[in-house]
Amino acid sequence: MGLMGLMGLMGLLLSGCQSEEDLRPETTVELQSYVTGYEAYEANKAKVAHRVAWTAPSGYTLFDDSSHPAIGVFFTKDGQEPLTTRIWYGSDSKWRITDTPAVDDYQLYGYIPKDAANVSIAANGTYADGAVMTITGLNTISTKDVCVIVGAKNNNSESDDGLQTGQFGCTMRDSESGGHNYLYLLFDHLYAALRFQFQIDPVYNELRDIKIKALELKAYTDNTYTTPLKEKVSTSVTLTKTDDGSSPITEELVFVEEGETRMDYTLFYYDEENPIELSSSEWRGPTCYVVKTGEYFTLRTTYDVYDKNGQCIRQNCKAENKLNMSQLFGLTLLRGYLYTLKFTVQPTYLYMLSEKDLDNPTIKIDD
Repeated sequence: MGLMGLMGLMGLLLSGCQSEEDLRPETTVELQSYVTGYEAYEANKAKVAHRVAWTAPSGYTLFDDSSHPAIGVFFTKDGQEPLTTRIWYGSDSKWRITDTPAVDDYQLYGYIPKDAANVSIAANGTYADGAVMTITGLNTISTKDVCVIVGAKNNNSESDDGLQTGQFGCTMRDSESGGHNYLYLLFDHLYAALRFQFQIDPVYNELRDIKIKALELKAYTDNTYTTPLKEKVSTSVTLTKTDDGSSPITEELVFVEEGETRMDYTLFYYDEENPIELSSSEWRGPTCYVVKTGEYFTLRTTYDVYDKNGQCIRQNCKAENKLNMSQLFGLTLLRGYLYTLKFTVQPTYLYMLSEKDLDNPTIKIDD
């Protein structure tokens, strides 16, 4: 299955000096990460393969995220307690690995972003054979594309030779003795991605401009849309070492609801200063991430209406759309797939003044 991970090109020197935000020992490493590409669906359309290849294993691309999320990592070795640490991006534009691993051979496992959940690790028989990561506190709907490491390699030169999905061997070297740590990581998704695309009806666009300021999403237990899902979920990811480049995630992930708190609307887009200004010729909109437990959603859109002179004539309008994924796509959501939903802002009736005019547009999902 084509999936996308959440890291990317970070071939940046990690400083060996003390961090301002963490005074524990650090080590020098250059880091480069690759991610798998999504496969894409559009509502009521046939599946379209949508994978981006790179010189890394087929189906991966370099990660590009200007927020530079920290990576939670486990340096594991059979017979020893795992070293739990993180790789993070400093204010000086350098990547650092906190808690220097001893010079040794390890199996490297981990996830991104580090603040997305609580994660513990255990050996899958032995760490050389794989690992089991128990992940709790995941948001049912998230603005973060949570991924796990599905391949790792540390070389002594700028080469990703030997980097392969399903292989986690990592040799840490002593930089003070002339060794170099060029760390390469492969990531894979835990969530499905929902891409919301908006357009304005061409006729209505001649009269009004629409600017979307906020988008919120809520998931429900069934198609009555009365009982929201729990706010948090947990899952267990079993990684099994592979030798043929196949995914180490060999079992379907099961997400279990946590706690007693049912979710409210999750805000996944908000920009009042630079809202999404709709076009009649171009689809525009953001993406959020959901676990496969979700199938029934309500999308709430907050927008302003402007006349063609730039005057705001209706502010903070809200529209709600019920989304049934099985009806829209003919299947349940799968992790690592990108599902595109398209909406058109259009009038429900024509309001006659001295000329044709309308100030109460609605938003409908396209058939």
